[in-house]
Amino acid sequence: MATACSDYQVVKQTFTETFNQPAREEGIDILWVVDDSATMYEEHDLLIDSADAFIGFVSNSSVDFRLGVIGTDAEENAGALHGPVLTPDSTNMVRTFSDQIALEFVGSRNERGFDAAILGADPAFNTDFARERADLEIVFFSDEDDHSEMDADAFLTTIQAQRPSAQIKAHAVVGDPPQGCVSALAAADAGTKYLDVQAATDGRRESICTLDYGAMLARVALDVIGLETEFALSKVPQVPTIELLVNGVEIHERRRDGWWYNPGDNTLRFDGFAVPPPGSVIELTYSEWYGPLQEEAEEDTGL
Repeated sequence: MATACSDYQVVKQTFTETFNQPAREEGIDILWVVDDSATMYEEHDLLIDSADAFIGFVSNSSVDFRLGVIGTDAEENAGALHGPVLTPDSTNMVRTFSDQIALEFVGSRNERGFDAAILGADPAFNTDFARERADLEIVFFSDEDDHSEMDADAFLTTIQAQRPSAQIKAHAVVGDPPQGCVSALAAADAGTKYLDVQAATDGRRESICTLDYGAMLARVALDVIGLETEFALSKVPQVPTIELLVNGVEIHERRRDGWWYNPGDNTLRFDGFAVPPPGSVIELTYSEWYGPLQEEAEEDTGL
């Protein structure tokens, strides 16, 4: 929708664009598959120290979620949840999530994340956690590749059969291809099979060797809860004219916990807790100026 007015042959048009944030009406099951082998102590500590970055976004998202944590050991307690299922009604979420990651036992060095995830996400196996109609978001967190016999295609076929009408997405916080990665805080082999599943489902890929776990977990959280953070505009705006409403409430321009305009790809981007919640309506009004200047018009007509 656009309105226009003219002043000295410069035309000002005002545009209104509306976007909708996905609602996730059936809810989401969030399954963390955490490598529980002996080489993961440092990575577990880093994840625990920044757990609030992930839980903060998920718990404030207004999404009907269930969150569970399992290990990659497919030989003992395969697919069994470590601790209680977290829901929007849970208390002390950060501490509970941290306790679930701080595993009390050392799992097998033969990490079989695919096998464990198939059991962990199965509504018939983990009845308190898994829901057949809910979307499934799996986060693989490992410093080695998957050692299950199945490949990525077989894994996705099997797990999709558990919830045929739901969206399934996998995220991989693993070693970088092709040779893995090393940092001052972590080291990992390449998580090739996990990355195959991540790419096939358009999930988020992150390096387990990153130095900033807080920022990394915030990005994973936003992707997991399925919220769009970028919206492409149909016209190039004059930024000072932008007025932005989310569910009728004005959101101010700022880089942190606000919105900002990226001229490189003509998108409006949200940050942090300003990211519109599920099912919200984003209404954007802005002006675009175009047309010849008065002096140029006079030259063209010979005046």
